[in-house]
Amino acid sequence: YPPHVTPPGVRPQGPDGAEQQSEVSLIEWFLAHYNSEDDANAKRLECVTRAGELMYVPRGWWHCVLNLETTVALTHNTVTERNLLKVTDFLEQSTPCSGGKGCRGGSGDVPTSVIYPYPEKGGGTVPVAPGDICECVRSKLKLLSALKDGLHKAKPGRLQALQEERKAKEEAGQ
Repeated sequence: YPPHVTPPGVRPQGPDGAEQQSEVSLIEWFLAHYNSEDDANAKRLECVTRAGELMYVPRGWWHCVLNLETTVALTHNTVTERNLLKVTDFLEQSTPCSGGKGCRGGSGDVPTSVIYPYPEKGGGTVPVAPGDICECVRSKLKLLSALKDGLHKAKPGRLQALQEERKAKEEAGQ
C-alpha cells in the first residue's frame, strides 16, 4: 500500500505512525483482511517475484511478504543525507512496548509474534516489567548513538546543519 493508505487491520502508532504495537501474524492478517475491499483510490499492489528477481519497496510503503516456497531473502535499509533526519527522528521517537504485554526483543524490528505466532512453542514476545525500558527501544537508542558517533567522525557537524536547515524551513512556513 502507498504511504498515505493504512492497510486494513493495521493500527499505526507513534508520532509519525511508523510504529505498531498490535501486530498479528502474517497468516492472521491474510485470513482476516486479504479479501477486504480496498478504497477505490488506494488499491494495494501485488506481485509474485520469481528466482533471480528483485523487489524494491520505497521508504514508507506498507508491505508484507508471503513466501510461496523455500526462500532466501535479504533486506537492506539505506541511510542517506536525504533521509537522515527521518531516520534519526524514528530512532529518537521510539514507542516503548507496553509494560506487562511483552517486547519484540532486540534482534530486529519484526516482532517474534509475526514471524512465529505460537507462544506455546517458544514464539511470542519477551516480558517487560512496568516502568522498564523494553529491549527494542534500548536497541534503537544504541543504534542511534552509534549512528550519531559515526556521523560525527565522518562528517563533523553535518547532522546539526541538517537539523538547523529543517528548523529554518519550519520557521519560514515551508
